[in-house]
Amino acid sequence: MASDARPFIVRPAAEADIEEAALWYELRSRGLGADFLRAVDACFEQIRRSSESFQQVYKRARWARIRRFPYVAYYVSTYQYPNRGVHAREERSEDLAPACRPLTSACKRPRLAALAAAAEPCVRLRGSDVMQIRRAEAADEEALASIRRRAILALAVPAMSREQAERWATRGAADRVARAMREHDVWVAVEGAAIGWVEVDRDRVAALYVSPSCSRRGVGSVLLTFAETSIRSSGYTTARLESSQNALDYYLRRGYLRCGPADSDGAWPLRKDLAAVTPNQGMEPTR
Repeated sequence: MASDARPFIVRPAAEADIEEAALWYELRSRGLGADFLRAVDACFEQIRRSSESFQQVYKRARWARIRRFPYVAYYVSTYQYPNRGVHAREERSEDLAPACRPLTSACKRPRLAALAAAAEPCVRLRGSDVMQIRRAEAADEEALASIRRRAILALAVPAMSREQAERWATRGAADRVARAMREHDVWVAVEGAAIGWVEVDRDRVAALYVSPSCSRRGVGSVLLTFAETSIRSSGYTTARLESSQNALDYYLRRGYLRCGPADSDGAWPLRKDLAAVTPNQGMEPTR
């Protein structure tokens, strides 16, 4: 009965993890990301309707398997009357760090949407329409150059002086984007208009910029995940990049490690082991 369904809470880190996993699956096989999201939905619906029917693993913690995929959702019943909250948790962390989220209106972070029907991967951002990720085109050059300049000037300060930011923004600006599109793979996040872009040079994330008006909405995280998946799909097991001081903490939180001192421009060389962070940890989804 509908009255028996129990609401639940999904932590932001869990929402981000499921978004990353779904995008990873979709990039491996079109439609697989949507299949993964539907499987998560089904699992969460079972938890919501009958949270105490699943195996107990520790005190109030229980787990439910996500069918077809090598994931389980750990959750904790809070025993609040008349409703009970469920916290989705992932199996790979000792402290049951959050992993899975459903596609429900309760989710507040960016979410993947309409993957199976889209020509390119799509993501739904908070309070917005669907964002598409597509290859850059020649007509994008001016918009991408503008995003780069605005992002540097708005987001790099106060990690560096305004003068340093100005020098960075104008360095190679005349043909910076055209050269990137000509020599490397450039992907654009589009939400009506371009709102961010990422450049991939073999195993290196050569550039990642997001329009300041769209910062802290998950655009950069989606583009970085897209870039890492592209690098992994090309046969590389490690991703490299150079981070400015203002973005250093962000990349460290995303699993990157310092691999040398900062250069004369203050850019830190970083690397990330991609083999250790695939959503299924080397396992294929069961059929």
